[in-house]
Amino acid sequence: MSKDFILPDIGEGIVECEIVEWLVAEGDEVKEDQPVVEVMTDKAMVEIPAKDDGVVEKLYYQKGDIAKVHEPLFAIKPADGSSDESPAKEKDSAPAKKEESKTEQKRTSAGGDTTDFILPDIGEGIVECEIVEWLVSEGDEVKEDQPVVEVMTDKATVEIPAKDDGTVVKLYHKKGDIAEVHKPLFALKPAGGVQESDSNA
Repeated sequence: MSKDFILPDIGEGIVECEIVEWLVAEGDEVKEDQPVVEVMTDKAMVEIPAKDDGVVEKLYYQKGDIAKVHEPLFAIKPADGSSDESPAKEKDSAPAKKEESKTEQKRTSAGGDTTDFILPDIGEGIVECEIVEWLVSEGDEVKEDQPVVEVMTDKATVEIPAKDDGTVVKLYHKKGDIAEVHKPLFALKPAGGVQESDSNA
């Protein structure tokens, strides 16, 4: 029998997200951890992977629809034909998503008029992620909310956006490196200079 895939908690108090693109169609076979759908929250684009092997029976939303956390996203018929109570699924307790928060990124001075962009908490107890692809180079100008880097956790690939306009001064990791949460990811020279300093002390 089929079972519903529930949209898990994607952190930062987010309760809904927009369906950007289904990566599968009804009737498609999927494998565990295969990306099924791209969703957009107010902070990032996230790919949501399947938790089990099986066949997609029904997509409950169309592209552009708003999906709510803790509500069914699609129905899947598990490959082993099991019901909802399959004991082999420890992963069910580990939601399949992660999130970037622009709000929780604290800025620390990287020296002079640059600031370090700190890799934010991406939820679900994740403490590190792999650098999949830098979308900018040192010396590039970026805009607020422009994707800067793609990172891979054990649950999904996520694009991390810039928080401010500015120029990328230094990338602290190379492709394939492991970046740690709450540690600097890159240095940025803000377009308007560093405003968040303690110079008013």
